[in-house]
Amino acid sequence: MTIRGMVGEITDVRIRGWALDSEAPDSKLEIALMEDDAILSKTTNGLFREDLAQKGLSETHGGFEISVPENCFGKDLKVVVLGHDHVLPRINNKKSTCLLLARQRTGTNGLRGCLNGAPKIRAYNELFDPAARYKSHFNGNFAHLVSQTISDLGGVFFEFHRVMLNTYGAETVSTADSFERLLAGVSFFSSAQHVLFDVKYNSMLNVAPFWSEFDRTPEIVRISKERGFHVLNLTRQNYLSLYLSGCMAQKTGLYVVDGRDKKLSVGSTQVEMETHNLLNILSTYKAQDAYIRSLFSDYPRFMHYDYEDVFSGDRVSDEFLSDYAEFISLEEAIPPVTTTKKLIKRSMSEVIRNYAEVEKFLMGTEFEYCLK
Repeated sequence: MTIRGMVGEITDVRIRGWALDSEAPDSKLEIALMEDDAILSKTTNGLFREDLAQKGLSETHGGFEISVPENCFGKDLKVVVLGHDHVLPRINNKKSTCLLLARQRTGTNGLRGCLNGAPKIRAYNELFDPAARYKSHFNGNFAHLVSQTISDLGGVFFEFHRVMLNTYGAETVSTADSFERLLAGVSFFSSAQHVLFDVKYNSMLNVAPFWSEFDRTPEIVRISKERGFHVLNLTRQNYLSLYLSGCMAQKTGLYVVDGRDKKLSVGSTQVEMETHNLLNILSTYKAQDAYIRSLFSDYPRFMHYDYEDVFSGDRVSDEFLSDYAEFISLEEAIPPVTTTKKLIKRSMSEVIRNYAEVEKFLMGTEFEYCLK
């Protein structure tokens, strides 16, 4: 191979890099931004670059800057040296894409905050969360959003799918198509080597092909396996604690507690638990966890961790972070800090107003262990 070079800076409006022919270093090369076989824009390697001159590669040219047309986000893009069919690699080539599969109230906010402390990891918020609180982060320019240092892509999938429908037509774009285009856009425009997406159990079916069968395996599972994604399944197998956290969040309106705010707390708030449907709720939690594990039972890039083993107080455990770094082949250590704190720090007997009734109800059942 005589072509040397790579892609460096990528933004929503331009791409910069360098390329040279080692056998004909004085020759000018045509560089193109392409989608499949279609040329979207092109330029030449006619720009001077100080780094190339210092290395003795070229004192006159080699650098390029190519424009990114509008509406490129979501396309499967590549930068190619025309006439040589050579795709230029990126400086920070993607090494892993990970799906964080979990239920609400399992510590995903704290875990993402911790992972975002590692320079080579970008942990994005829930793509499928339609909550209005995320709309302020969406400005319509997906490429700009992804290329920034903020980690919050929360809720953008539905808006992105709407854009895809308006662009390509409802007859040709399913939610599965939009999801794959969104993944392609993040892969190309994000500067992070390791990307993580937060996907909740109850949003997995938002990704679907046309005419999918009712009992079909979720499409997001197929996409994950075909693309070789890493899958981290975070559970909270003390299901009573999980249910209690959800009840408290609903009652107080505190779903995420900022670890820097020392005053923000649920205080002495208590919740009343109805026991008539409690076993059904806890059994549903257990069955859903088992179902997720069954979907990936034969998949080598699947890792399961429980809440109690991930978090030590308000910190993320060193053991988990070491295992996760090895899981995604990250050589650097991940700092064990997080930006959030636990919602409830008192014992269940202090928080559940009718704890004696709940305790009596669960004694002798398969969920008796949750009382400990």
